[in-house]
Amino acid sequence: MGPKPSAANRRSVVSASASWACAGTAAEPANPTGDGGEGFAARCAGAVVGEPTSLALVVAHKGVVRCRIVAKGPGGHSSLPEGRVNPIETIAEVVRYLRDEVATRLTARQQPLVGAPTLVVTQISGGSGPNVLPERCEITIDRRTVGGEEPTQVWRELKDELENRFPGRVEVAPPHVVDYALPAQDDGIGAAFSAEVGRALAAHGLDPAGIGVGHGTDASKICRAGVPSVVFGPGSMAEAHTPGEFIELGQLATATDVLVTLLTTGSGRAPGGEGG
Repeated sequence: MGPKPSAANRRSVVSASASWACAGTAAEPANPTGDGGEGFAARCAGAVVGEPTSLALVVAHKGVVRCRIVAKGPGGHSSLPEGRVNPIETIAEVVRYLRDEVATRLTARQQPLVGAPTLVVTQISGGSGPNVLPERCEITIDRRTVGGEEPTQVWRELKDELENRFPGRVEVAPPHVVDYALPAQDDGIGAAFSAEVGRALAAHGLDPAGIGVGHGTDASKICRAGVPSVVFGPGSMAEAHTPGEFIELGQLATATDVLVTLLTTGSGRAPGGEGG
């Protein structure tokens, strides 16, 4: 993820007399926990967050918490390993425990649309030379959350478990990335807005049924501010963040038509209030 965009790179277009608003960011924030916008919540009927969904209607997605787990040792010459703690070996035990115990338990916690939470090790570093016992080794983990889980609480429980399982041998650092899950909005105005967007898709021959995905978007933060939110757009996540990233022009045109239909035939207003 890139650095958080500066105020100069952010743009919002809002008309006091219009029943819609467009807001955008020029880059992805490093710690995407939200950047205001709560003032619009009372006036918004809903939000459509533009992301590559292959023109599918995404109504739920996972969140994430990422942190580093560190093991330390006294170091020394590799010819004299006896009686010395090797942080690489400690981390190897931790990785095995995360895979065999923690991640395995998560598979039983299935959620509609998005499946179960997941945990994977995504980075590892350690050692300073081929003949030197390392003084430090660390891994980065990616823990995907589902609706009903708070990322900081997930981190706290994992920290307690690992530091109790490996007392004095590992440290679980505070999370450096926290993002929220978008829970399926199955009732009330959330369900009504999702259905309204679905009708706009159906009007252009697209599947109106909502799906879930494993990656995160800004929809979760907007939803937490009280605005019913879905994700929709042209392009595929399989091409996102790749050197050859692209969007088919036909999908772009269809997505535009869907949004025009939603804006011109949808409610465009929050219950009991002005449109937003």
